Amino acid sequence: MDHFNKILVPIDFTNISKKTVKYAISFGAKFDKIPQVLHVSTKPPEVYYRFFPDITGYLSAIEENTQNKLNEFVHAISPDIDGILRYGTVYQEVVQYVEDESVDLIIISARSHTYSTKQPLGTITRKIIRKAECPVLTVYGKRETANIRKILCPLDLSEPSYQGLEQAVSLARKFNAKVYLLHVIELHEFDKQGIKKYSSEEAFETLTDAFQREIKIPSEYEDVKIEKVIRRNMDAAAEIVYFASSENIDLITLTTHGRTYWPRVLLGSVTEKVAHIAPCPVLTVRLK
Repeated sequence: MDHFNKILVPIDFTNISKKTVKYAISFGAKFDKIPQVLHVSTKPPEVYYRFFPDITGYLSAIEENTQNKLNEFVHAISPDIDGILRYGTVYQEVVQYVEDESVDLIIISARSHTYSTKQPLGTITRKIIRKAECPVLTVYGKRETANIRKILCPLDLSEPSYQGLEQAVSLARKFNAKVYLLHVIELHEFDKQGIKKYSSEEAFETLTDAFQREIKIPSEYEDVKIEKVIRRNMDAAAEIVYFASSENIDLITLTTHGRTYWPRVLLGSVTEKVAHIAPCPVLTVRLK
């Protein structure tokens, strides 16, 4: 996708959400778009009105207070942002809004909408990634600016994995960024078979040369700086995260199919591990 026409930011009134909205504004500016902010209240007034008509005044006050909080939250950041209020289960309402309004991108904090600060990736954020049909950009840490100069795109060399490259290149053009294509040779596969010779330095050099030739960069991407990187590790996810940290990567793009409880990247179970310990924002894109 070359353009994000509608960008949505689910928020929960926390300071982390406020920083995520600022990040979304910075990101959206590259596409000349202002994001929308959505807050989902877990107290649906309609249900209480129906069963407890004698407390409608109390519930109206709750609804009015929530709307006021949303208005204050949004206007404190920018008067140009639209704040939407819905009631119900958070991830369901977010996914439904995305479908109803044809949203092109969700930008969400990794730790918003969760009571646990020990969880690197919040439960609701995981569900939104799994259920949403559009790409989801998960923001880690306290970033307020989308200063994307380095994009990491892990590849397993299968044809579908190149869809992640397509998205990475599209963003690289918008942000004038460099793309790193990373393939990790997982040494444990050799160790499990007891084939020690393939773990040697000489074997690794041979494999590196082979994979460098195997990674194909379409000619239409010649305007983008793309570097092929071959690494080895017993754990591919650990190597991806280490590379992202050591090279100060600003964004990791991962491709998912969303059929299981947790969307899997083409690298297999690596997705879940990377998503939980990523040192930078992660863009998950569902396979076409």
